[in-house]
Amino acid sequence: MSKSDPNDSSRINLTDSDDAIIRKIRKAHTDSIQGISYDPVERPGISSLLSIYAALRDVSPEQVVQEMEGFTNLQMKEAVASAVIETVGPIREHMARLVDDRGYVERVLRENEEKAKSVAEDNWQNIAKCIGLS
Repeated sequence: MSKSDPNDSSRINLTDSDDAIIRKIRKAHTDSIQGISYDPVERPGISSLLSIYAALRDVSPEQVVQEMEGFTNLQMKEAVASAVIETVGPIREHMARLVDDRGYVERVLRENEEKAKSVAEDNWQNIAKCIGLS
């Protein structure tokens, strides 16, 4: 998974469907070594997926290795996909609601415009004073 790679298959987007997430993780490059182990140098593909899972579950990669003892690469990828879907799904749904309700977004922007202007004005006054413009 790489956020800088221009290929859409190289990353999980917040807007990806559950099926797209599963497909992308299943296609993630791994090796043919038996078992699940965390070794970023020798097993970068497996280690990357374990790191994603660990981050989403708020555990260490080493704890994930213990949890997935005896898993095949496919079983590990399915567990990672499930964790990603559980995390990304609610975010994706909330984004879709915001896109569908433009009135809400515009209302929030209008309501907070004055607050932002006030903060900006206070900041500008402090900056102007610090650099000797007032």
